Amino acid sequence: MNGAIWVVEYRGKVAFHTLGCKVNQEETASLMEMFRKRGFQLVDFKSPADIYVINTCTVTHTADQKSRQMIRRAISQQPDAVVAVVGCYSQVSPHDVLSIPGVDLVVGTRGRVKIVDLVEDLLEKKRAGKTGKEVNAVYSLESEPEFEQLPLPDNPQRTRAFLKIEDGCDQYCAYCIIPYARGSVRSLSPELVKEQLGELICAGYREVVLTGVHTSAYGKELPGSVNLAALLRDLDKMPGDFRIRLSSVEPVDVSEELLDVLASSPRFCRHLHLPLQSGDDEILEKMDRPYTTREYRELFLRAARMMPGLAVTTDVMVGFPGETDRH
Repeated sequence: MNGAIWVVEYRGKVAFHTLGCKVNQEETASLMEMFRKRGFQLVDFKSPADIYVINTCTVTHTADQKSRQMIRRAISQQPDAVVAVVGCYSQVSPHDVLSIPGVDLVVGTRGRVKIVDLVEDLLEKKRAGKTGKEVNAVYSLESEPEFEQLPLPDNPQRTRAFLKIEDGCDQYCAYCIIPYARGSVRSLSPELVKEQLGELICAGYREVVLTGVHTSAYGKELPGSVNLAALLRDLDKMPGDFRIRLSSVEPVDVSEELLDVLASSPRFCRHLHLPLQSGDDEILEKMDRPYTTREYRELFLRAARMMPGLAVTTDVMVGFPGETDRH
């Protein structure tokens, strides 16, 4: 409504710390927006706050350790604050998180839309001098089969935005715990992707990164012939001055159709992140990676031929169990 001024009651200060991947960072930005809209002031994690939210990672043992360190740091620097722990480590090991004295709330990778309500209730009780039991709000991965839509973050100082279009992974590589932390593939509907992209364009963003846990599996559980290539084809038709970048895509999912779409429009950034993980076929098999080095090389050459000037980045894991200098 034109001329309207919305006044939100000040509720307190909240600080965030994020561990892990780009998806975690994007989700933290959404959580920040949820707290900001409810009247909380965002402050630096090192500053005094009424609430500390730690978005955790569990991709490695070191990530678990760092998550615990940041939880304890928040508790030690402000013992009276509400400490809420969310994310992958919380989902996989909620009881380990709750065993840390001073943790008030544990939320996994589901049900995060309720986090502000849960935190406000705990904060009111603490301010009233009431001591209550810690809250375990971690949901079963099977109980929430739909994509959990969080609000778009608002940061007009930047020209690049991240748009999460997918969550979960069904690949179950031998070294990876993420399917157990994120569940099966769930996709944001194409209609909502277009709606949110339109909002970002109108907000002034000029580059939007489509991201997810297994982004290239987008649409596999949706009805009809929905996939990443079809989605990109629709997004390319949208008006506005913007470009689209893909986050990491699995080599096995990069089809001829997807490459055709990416090559067809200058709106798509000439960049692919194709995780290799190992340059040895024996190790790839042990990793349960569904391709060979030859197939990866053929994909690389085909993509480079179809998109001149293409930049390709990758991930390589060193020290996989059983790997020797021979590999």
